[in-house]
Amino acid sequence: MFKDFFYRTYPVFGYEFFIPVALYKRIEAAEGEVSPQSIRLFFSKAPYAFSKAQLHITQEANKLFFVQIAFYEEDKREHFMKEMDDYKEVFPFWTVFPHSFYGAPRWNQGYQEHYRDTFLKYWHSLSPEAQQEYMNKYHCPEDWRLWLEDYQQWSKEKEIF
Repeated sequence: MFKDFFYRTYPVFGYEFFIPVALYKRIEAAEGEVSPQSIRLFFSKAPYAFSKAQLHITQEANKLFFVQIAFYEEDKREHFMKEMDDYKEVFPFWTVFPHSFYGAPRWNQGYQEHYRDTFLKYWHSLSPEAQQEYMNKYHCPEDWRLWLEDYQQWSKEKEIF
């Protein structure tokens, strides 16, 4: 009887994401700072009420937190994903990795590669005017501006995004 209790399995539905800008600011306003501990505290409260076992939070770099959440009910995951759709804007690569640059050795490896893809997906979702506003808002260095222009042209030629 107890054997079945301890060996019962439940489906787990995962969702993972980098903390976007607006959510980062919400957590900072609510908790006074943004750290793995404050993110865990933020998500432990209503309306989320995630347990410690459901959350895995990693700080990858400056302002870059990767969150993995285990949901035991698929509809709750779907609801959370719809809420996260409201948070589009991500921090720029030059803010998150200020000492890295495009084409750097880690650019195509590990979490930098993962974030690069996340950033570029967001970047491509912006209109040319919004891209300029974004670069101005985050004080884009000139070498990044040039690279993004080149990348935009290359993407069009290769029909990426």
